[in-house]
Amino acid sequence: MTRPSSNVILSLAMATVGAMATVGLSGCSHSANATRVRYADLNRGGLASYSGKGPLIVEFQSGDRFPVNFNFSGDDFALLPEHPGIELQAKQHCFVRFGDDGVRVSLDPDEFARKPQHPGQFRVGFGATPNRSPALDVVIVAPRR
Repeated sequence: MTRPSSNVILSLAMATVGAMATVGLSGCSHSANATRVRYADLNRGGLASYSGKGPLIVEFQSGDRFPVNFNFSGDDFALLPEHPGIELQAKQHCFVRFGDDGVRVSLDPDEFARKPQHPGQFRVGFGATPNRSPALDVVIVAPRR
């Protein structure tokens, strides 16, 4: 198993939110009754018009960066540092739809039904080689168009 790159990039899905296994695998074909907001406006009252009901579509511009909150809890191990500072970066202009039916990503804010050609993956493993210290590998691969 290879070590995941430290340069984590948003390619087709926000694989770290909510139900990682459903990212890009379910969703609506259109965005009827959805509230749309630019990611850059979220900290400037961008959600004021969102009632919390219905889908939310967040528009990302290429280069937008946002923090990833990675948490771990257990009786035997602790994550150090407790809240590592990692981010995702949008590689291109895209839209992420959050709804009761899951999370979807599209290049078109009105079309989220396209099924990915390659499904996403989530893998966890532990490995070591003569050239590498033992490490826990967490690999997230977003679905690909």
